[in-house]
Amino acid sequence: MSIALTNLSREDLIDIWLYGEMNWGAESVDQYLDSIDAFLKTLINRRNIADFHYIKDIKER
Repeated sequence: MSIALTNLSREDLIDIWLYGEMNWGAESVDQYLDSIDAFLKTLINRRNIADFHYIKDIKER
């Protein structure tokens, strides 16, 4: 399974990188985005890590 990002989420990640690079440097922001990527992969590989039933409930309203 892979991560599918929307155009908006890609733009957000670019904005995060640009802001982070200006304020903390490229190495720090690369590490931060790597941690986001690792977390998303953890969610994919361990879908039972959290109970997301409330999302389904919201969509049904």
